Amino acid sequence: LGFGQFTASDLKKVLAGKDVSVRTFISKTEEGFQASAARRDLETALQLLYLKLTSPQPDSAAFNAYVESQRGSLANRAADPKFEFADSIFANVYDHHPLGGERLKKEEIDRVDLSRVVEVYKDRFADLADLTFYVVGDFDLDSLRILTERYLAALPSDGRHEQPRDIGYRLFIGRRDVAWTRKVGTPQDKVYCFWTGPCPYTLRNVVTAQVVSQAFKQLFRDELREKRGWTYHVDTHCSVTPDLNGQDAPCIFMPMNVTVTAGKAQATREVVEQIMADALRDGISDPLLASAKQYLRKVRLESLDDNTFWMDMMRRYDKYGIDLQADYLSTLDSLTNDDIRRFIADHIATGNRLTLTMTGD
Repeated sequence: LGFGQFTASDLKKVLAGKDVSVRTFISKTEEGFQASAARRDLETALQLLYLKLTSPQPDSAAFNAYVESQRGSLANRAADPKFEFADSIFANVYDHHPLGGERLKKEEIDRVDLSRVVEVYKDRFADLADLTFYVVGDFDLDSLRILTERYLAALPSDGRHEQPRDIGYRLFIGRRDVAWTRKVGTPQDKVYCFWTGPCPYTLRNVVTAQVVSQAFKQLFRDELREKRGWTYHVDTHCSVTPDLNGQDAPCIFMPMNVTVTAGKAQATREVVEQIMADALRDGISDPLLASAKQYLRKVRLESLDDNTFWMDMMRRYDKYGIDLQADYLSTLDSLTNDDIRRFIADHIATGNRLTLTMTGD
């Protein structure tokens, strides 16, 4: 899109030499923007924000370039088995919902209409009565107040307050195993496991999930890379997600994604299942718990100087009413091995599980 009198290309030229970024977005549950700027360029960022929220215009050149790039990306993905695997992950995790990462088809890209894009954009930002504006950083409060009154108070507002509509966008339920074989250039296997289940969104559960994340990352790495040499990298994490649709109950997300030596897919699955069974029975070792705590303490203390961290804390407190900072370190220190074992038993090992296996031929 273009904005006001500027095309997308014009805006890049106008902003050359300025430390400014403004991105608008429309997601499944909300519309909004993300902006950043050097202190000297704060007014420019707010001017750009006002322009993007109030004066969208069709930009045929930018639109056509984007559509062509999507066509090229689609062609490349269709020829690469790793993208097929990624598409299968999203399709199965989100129970084949069309918004769950399903790959666009060429005919769908061809049907995209620029005038409709502009129409949807204008509708979503036509009334900002329920806008919440968060600011974190190095700024003068009096100057910021003047700028927000000048640019934000003038944004369109006619009393529209909305709630996300339930569109059936949810995670899979139950136990699901999917396996297939594909011809690949370099023979290798891919294994993806995903655990999920109900879990209250509390500070203690959030912190416990972070400890579990670090522990399993180390356990999977030790067994699959250090001990057996089947892989170089294991991608895994564990977190508590507040919602998917805006009103859903919170749940656990714990994926594990690994590419291993050809012919080792089934053995990898058995190793992962044994690690989970051992943790369910015994929890994790005291040295591993101490190591995870030490790492998370270091990360948290370093985060205190990061604007992005404080923005996340503010938004979560405002949206969910939970302070994830004030008692973080004391909560982390209080966790025991038995807490970890019970958390795994209650929210991971006995919940829903998806396993995908692609064997390279």
